[in-house]
Amino acid sequence: MKVYLTEKQLKKLIINEETVGNIQREYVSLNDIWYGFDKLYHGDFQSTDDGPLNLVQQKLFKKFPEYAEEINFYPDKDFGDKTSKMIGKLFGVKFKDMKSVSIGPKTLEKLGFKKPVSLTLDQLIVALNLVMEQAKPNESEIKGIANVIANRQSIGNHGSSMVDVVLKPSQFSEWNDFQPVSRDKETIRNIMRNRPEDDRYQNRKSWDLAVKYAKLLSQGGNFVDNTGGSTHYYNPDKVSPPWGPEKSPKTWEFIKTIGNHNFGRDGSTTHYKNFTGR
Repeated sequence: MKVYLTEKQLKKLIINEETVGNIQREYVSLNDIWYGFDKLYHGDFQSTDDGPLNLVQQKLFKKFPEYAEEINFYPDKDFGDKTSKMIGKLFGVKFKDMKSVSIGPKTLEKLGFKKPVSLTLDQLIVALNLVMEQAKPNESEIKGIANVIANRQSIGNHGSSMVDVVLKPSQFSEWNDFQPVSRDKETIRNIMRNRPEDDRYQNRKSWDLAVKYAKLLSQGGNFVDNTGGSTHYYNPDKVSPPWGPEKSPKTWEFIKTIGNHNFGRDGSTTHYKNFTGR
């Protein structure tokens, strides 16, 4: 495993100014901390400027400049004793065991970090579906997928709600391993939690867009249909669905391409074929 040190961390290691963190945890994000999936602990370090450790240290440094100078604290992306002392200053306590200190939601809140948009369980499920289907932050594609969900809900054969549409078996492939999906908070959180550390759904670059369109869908899906009334889509570089042009050329109705996805209708069924839009 490669370990990357910043210039300041290397300096500290050379002059033994303070023990350098021994666990590099780049993957821990603000969302991980806010949603309660992870924390940063004494002994951790991160090398990025936009990582939560550096952002927390920067705010601590600005909030308590005199105390920072007194203990010779500066933002260095390394969670050592001095960072623990600064967090103690934030909460008005003196920790006896510096190694017991962590950075969790309460620390972020007390430092004024902006909380993520709150989501109902249904909104969370739909946001997960959107980010599962499109990891890159391409708004037109996210919007297109959201429109397919809204169009299927309008037709009604997939269920009466957006969650019915999303969780119907064999419709959106990333749910297949979890079927049948229980619609309770703990089940959904476990799906989010049990991900590779470097590919957590809430850390994908499309997450904010997924949340945006999940909210809009829950409010009635009153946004422009950029798919032209599509009920299906697929990525031709990855799959060849049974209702698509290669396997069903006579019934597949291509409408348009958005990003990496082709959008259209499965003309083999009346409810899709006769759909004219919502």
